[in-house]
Amino acid sequence: RGQRGRRFESYLGRLDSMKVLIIATPRSGSTVLCHALAKELRFKAIQEPFNTFIIKYFGNGKPLIDLNKELQDNIVVKSMVHSHTDKDFASRFDKTILLSRKNRMLAEESWDFQKRHGRKGLGWHSRYVHDGKPVSKQTIESFDYFYDEMAKVSKNLNLPIFWYEDIFSNNEDKINKFIKELDLEINFHTFNRYINTENRYRKIEKTIL
Repeated sequence: RGQRGRRFESYLGRLDSMKVLIIATPRSGSTVLCHALAKELRFKAIQEPFNTFIIKYFGNGKPLIDLNKELQDNIVVKSMVHSHTDKDFASRFDKTILLSRKNRMLAEESWDFQKRHGRKGLGWHSRYVHDGKPVSKQTIESFDYFYDEMAKVSKNLNLPIFWYEDIFSNNEDKINKFIKELDLEINFHTFNRYINTENRYRKIEKTIL
C-alpha cells in the first residue's frame, strides 16, 4: 500500500466522525453550498434546523437538531446567522464555515423579492426574474442586522468570512483555495457541478436590440 493509499485511509478515518456547520447571511448560496458539500462528502444535509417553517413541515413540530443530545456524525448543517450561532453550538462541529455576500445589494434584492411575492419553503430556492422594484426600508434594516451579526460571529469564533462571489465563481483557483482552507479532499470539477453559476436562482433577462 503506497503513501497515497495510506493518506486516503487516514482521511476516511477523519470523515467517520466529521460534523460541518455553515453559518450564513440570507441569500448567500448557503442552501446550495450545504447540499454540495453533503453530496461530495457523502454526508447528510440538515437545513436550518431551528427554522419554524421547516420544523412545522419537515420536523413534525420538533427541531431537526436536539440541543440536549450529541450530534450525529457525518452531517453538514446550515444555520442562518440570526439563529444559534454561539460558541457553544459551533464547538460541537469539527469545521465551521462563515458565508456571506460582498454584493449586499443583490442579496437584499433577492430577499425583498421573495418576501413581496409571498414565497415560502422551497419557493425560496426556485429560479426567478427580478421585477426591478426598489428594496424596502425593512429589508435594508434586516440586512444591517444580519451583517452586523456576521461580523460579531466572525470575531467571537475567530474565523474568516468566505464570500459567495469567490465560491460561486466557476474560478478554479478561488474554489480550490476555499477547499484547501477547509482541508477537505473535494474534487473541483464534481464540486463545481453543484455551485456552477449557470444554476443560480436569479435569471438575467437579456435585452433584444
